[in-house]
Amino acid sequence: MYDGNYFKRLVSLVCTVLLVLLGFMEIRDFLKERLTTDMLVDISHDDDRLTINLDIVFPRMPCEVLTLDVQDVMQMHINDIRGEVDMRKLSSDGQVIGSTSMIDYMKPTNREFIDHL
Repeated sequence: MYDGNYFKRLVSLVCTVLLVLLGFMEIRDFLKERLTTDMLVDISHDDDRLTINLDIVFPRMPCEVLTLDVQDVMQMHINDIRGEVDMRKLSSDGQVIGSTSMIDYMKPTNREFIDHL
């Protein structure tokens, strides 16, 4: 009754049942719906800025009321950017008659010059 093949058959049967059971568990786990939310902030590029070139004419608009605000897709909002924004006063025919940068405009020593623009 207990020959050498009995143990081999028992081990084969246990392994087969275990493999089938593990296979069904993996399939069930694969088909299960999961909702995961992850957000990764890449801090390696926090100094990267996008260069924006603007050429906008505002007739009869004083420079002191103009500001530039930026908002990105992550809702980061920067008010009153002063970087390398150049302001030029134009004559009625479109000729440049005065120029300053946004940074220079905010310096108190240049306010008298700017007020004449």
